[in-house]
Amino acid sequence: MRHQGVRVQGQGNRCDLCGSVFTWKLDLDRHKLAVHQKAKPFECKVCDFSTADSRRLKKHVAVVHENVRPHICDVCGKAFPDIHRLSFHKKGVHMGVKDYTCKLCGHQLTKKSYMRSHYVKVHNLSTDELKNYLKDRPTYLEKLQASNKQGEEQIDPPEGVVEVPWHKFNQVL
Repeated sequence: MRHQGVRVQGQGNRCDLCGSVFTWKLDLDRHKLAVHQKAKPFECKVCDFSTADSRRLKKHVAVVHENVRPHICDVCGKAFPDIHRLSFHKKGVHMGVKDYTCKLCGHQLTKKSYMRSHYVKVHNLSTDELKNYLKDRPTYLEKLQASNKQGEEQIDPPEGVVEVPWHKFNQVL
């Protein structure tokens, strides 16, 4: 296990510009460089991709240019570059879970990007009009209600669980 940077117990490492909190000072430094200075010093030698994080560049090269796909679906054998994409694949393709429903026609899709394409291709919505129909990820409660509609057993959230929107996660202490 690798440990980098400085960890401050209690308060964490807070960004003085936006208030985001990070466990490691190195992550705070990366955040400031990428978000507030908009710097992208790590450049791909094969294409025009650049990033503020050397780890992201390594992943980009492996996935895009070297086609590294170490995570294999045990149901169909399809390969994925990371465990998250494999999990998403299994959930959407093999379990049939579709978290997004078109507000215009009721069509259900597995990804927000598919929903965006659906609105544009099927309903001819402009970029400005999309804002009225797209929302953030479904909440825990919405996912729970959707799973209950599909006939799954009732699941109660664990005691003490507080839902935090994914985009605010680093701002929570």
